[in-house]
Amino acid sequence: HVCAAPIGQAHSVTPSANLCGTTVMQPTNLETSHLCNCTDSPAVIVNGTGVEFNLNSFAIACIAGSQPAIVVGGESNSVLGRQTKQTSGERTGARGGICGSQATQIKILLQGSGNHTVRDLIVVLSDDSSLDQVGVEMESSGNTVDNCDIGSPFTPNPMLDSDPGNQVGVEMRGDNNVLSNNYISVRRDLADNYGTKTIGVRSFGNDCLLIGNTISEGRGGILLEQGSCQVIDNYISAQQDIRAIEVTGGTHTLSENNITHSEYGIVFLSNTGLLGPESVIENNTISDSSESCIYLQSAYGFIIKRNTMERCQNDAILLVRSPTNVTIESNTLVDSKWGIVASDATSLAVSYNTISNMKEDGILLQDSNLSSVSGNSINNC
Repeated sequence: HVCAAPIGQAHSVTPSANLCGTTVMQPTNLETSHLCNCTDSPAVIVNGTGVEFNLNSFAIACIAGSQPAIVVGGESNSVLGRQTKQTSGERTGARGGICGSQATQIKILLQGSGNHTVRDLIVVLSDDSSLDQVGVEMESSGNTVDNCDIGSPFTPNPMLDSDPGNQVGVEMRGDNNVLSNNYISVRRDLADNYGTKTIGVRSFGNDCLLIGNTISEGRGGILLEQGSCQVIDNYISAQQDIRAIEVTGGTHTLSENNITHSEYGIVFLSNTGLLGPESVIENNTISDSSESCIYLQSAYGFIIKRNTMERCQNDAILLVRSPTNVTIESNTLVDSKWGIVASDATSLAVSYNTISNMKEDGILLQDSNLSSVSGNSINNC
């Protein structure tokens, strides 16, 4: 545990007054780990322009107080975790860690003019806090969080917790932010026992990019509440209690993601496409959903193409509440209960899909108008 034994340097924790509560405005490499009282101020503020703050495989921890562990202001600053002799982007060797007390709600907060970088860190959420927690919160724009491990320990006996708060691994509020090559795992046991919201990533911004991340456990994987994002080549698993990817607003492209063992694979609850570009769901692999692999509600202007879905316990693709102008093309659907199901649809185009081994219907359109079904291969349904 990074808070109990700082990365790479056992027994080296010091409550260093020369660091805690300070503002760093020039390149800095840590030489030891630090425990800080974060009651009146963050443990460290990184400010200025182009400042690199390198934990150098050590740890920064708040032992008290509700202030963030690290606040990054200014422009184009970096918080790094690798030893200076290591190559950035490697997953070998020691990495620096960020921890907080039970009262620490945000571990790393990115503010200012943005364009900051957070890389090669372990960010630990408290396993016994009753407050809502966020691992990394991006209030500014143009930031990159790369190659970090962000999450919370799994409590063997979660009933020892007392009214735990919600947990979010990364929250993206600005625009043009990038989340790449991270491992994010928030506690599913909190959701199982208390109904708390534990979400890997939550985004509100425009033009964000989520690429190459692994998101496991938790009540939800990725939640896109508004704006526009590209969600590409992520591996999302074990979101058993809700949705691997959920969209409640905005227009997004979801491509080449691998989703497995979730209640729902991809869920859109928004009415995208009315005033702008269509949302696109393409080239994803979704398997072993306990409900539907893809679920769209009141969909307008969607393209669902070249996805592979298998072992969906109910529908492979389900469209409800008057879907309009939706194209479902060249998908492969196997070993599920239903293939494609839509109700009260208008201008639905279902073509060139391969559907096999369904327990019920391969394609079922109920009360649909101005819709077409052509060129599909349906076997053993």
